[in-house]
Amino acid sequence: MTFKILNHEWKVCFVPENDQVLRTPNGNYNGVCDSQTKTIFVGINEKQKGTLIHELTHAHINELLLYKKEFNAEEVCDFMETYAEHIVELANELT
Repeated sequence: MTFKILNHEWKVCFVPENDQVLRTPNGNYNGVCDSQTKTIFVGINEKQKGTLIHELTHAHINELLLYKKEFNAEEVCDFMETYAEHIVELANELT
């Protein structure tokens, strides 16, 4: 499935939770956001909607070029105020 964040096309792929794409040198994950290919991989399990929301948040941060910044509580709240509703709506559309 494809979707857009700030006019940039992204893709989400739901994969078996033991899929190789969810394995990294640091361990296994429920989801992965690949900013190079603009692809989100989500393991199919009971946590997949929450995982998708988590990875969509990473994707938004990447598109906004905020990935190298540390955030204080006020900045996190500002981000959520601005993007949380869109992220959840997008997750609902994609699941």
